[in-house]
Amino acid sequence: MPTPFEENGLQAPPQRGATLQIISRLCSLAAVFLAAFLVVYYGNALLLRLHGHLLDRQGNVTTLSFALSRVLIHGLQNMLIVVAWQAVARRLSHRTAHFADAVNIVVPPVAFMATAWLLPHLSPNLTLSFSMSPVLAFLLLCLFHALTLRVENVLDRSLALILWLFASHSLEMITGVPFPQSALPEADAAFVSMTGFTLFFCFLAGAMSSSWLLVKYSIRLSVLKNSWIGAELKRGETSVSGINMLDVNNLVHDMKNVIAVIKGTARMMDKKEPSERTALLLKAADYMGTMTQELLSGDEKHDLALSELFRTIERHSSAFPWKDEVSMHAAPEVEGAHIMANKLRLIRAIFNILDNAWRGNALVGAHGILLQVRLDIHGRMAEFEIIDNGPGYSGTQAAGQSGWGSTGLGLAFTRRVISLHGGSLAITSRKDQKRGARVVIYLPILQGPRPSTPDA
Repeated sequence: MPTPFEENGLQAPPQRGATLQIISRLCSLAAVFLAAFLVVYYGNALLLRLHGHLLDRQGNVTTLSFALSRVLIHGLQNMLIVVAWQAVARRLSHRTAHFADAVNIVVPPVAFMATAWLLPHLSPNLTLSFSMSPVLAFLLLCLFHALTLRVENVLDRSLALILWLFASHSLEMITGVPFPQSALPEADAAFVSMTGFTLFFCFLAGAMSSSWLLVKYSIRLSVLKNSWIGAELKRGETSVSGINMLDVNNLVHDMKNVIAVIKGTARMMDKKEPSERTALLLKAADYMGTMTQELLSGDEKHDLALSELFRTIERHSSAFPWKDEVSMHAAPEVEGAHIMANKLRLIRAIFNILDNAWRGNALVGAHGILLQVRLDIHGRMAEFEIIDNGPGYSGTQAAGQSGWGSTGLGLAFTRRVISLHGGSLAITSRKDQKRGARVVIYLPILQGPRPSTPDA
């Protein structure tokens, strides 16, 4: 499926550093798998050597030491393989946002069982040991990943996993492994079995309690985080709404004088020696002037042509650091369409979205933002679609939260402005399943005769 850039005949801007990040992640995963395979190989070789010594010197202490060594080494081997596939599943889930939970639950157990089947074909020393039937082991791994799905910390998940594996491998001691019961003296077999029972229940209790605490901790942490974000947003909005509007108006008038001085100086510099710097300074001053005018205009709305709004967005965007990141396109049907709008506030709301898209791209070292303006299939709504190449939208952000540590007042302002215009705002993942977010602003088109009002 073509990307939004390709659909419009564009080439997506290069994602600098993305290749280096991919290579780094692949090297990290390769290192984890290599460490896991080395532990499997040398662990099995060590157990084989200990087994030979045990045949010559059987006894309570020797047999128990070997049985404990098997439990620890087999548990560690299986844990490293599962953790390696967990890391792969986490990466895959970021690429398949709609099936992220299923990927994180199913991929590690399936890949682990496939690895356990494949490794012995490469070398006998790479055989993974199971203390139960493969089907039961697969189901227990699926259950574990479902229970710890919201636990983000890898070390916490690994600690709970190793306890579950130690508990399952303790069953080997109960059945008399490494030898059949007939190969051990009766007293030694009873001693090993009793120790296996004790270890099984101890590890099982530790595994259950640690998993329960991890899940409970993750849920509480998520609730506290969302509550804190909501409180910060509410506090910020309260502080903004409490500002004395008379002081704001006085400040705006003072700012207009300062901006007029800056614009006058910039024009003189431009006439004397035109340069890109002075042109940029003039554009920035013009935009600051529109912002001050916006504060004085209140919630006034006027008849506004969509084509004029689009051209104004193109013109004013040159004063922002993301100007080279954004590709803007208007559909042919936009010509002739009108909306009732406060031009300055609506432009400010759209720029907030573009700024968020630029910051999202910066988080992952990506580039490229697409702004498209069109009408819906019925011609009743204008659609402003903004697509980026950032980390994407998970659907877990609190209302008004930007996603990079701010209180989200810019997005809250945008939602209020769109709502006052009778429109709506939708934030989703990209339709092409690639990384990035998709924001669409819907605004009603004026139908029938338009009111005769002065230009905004």
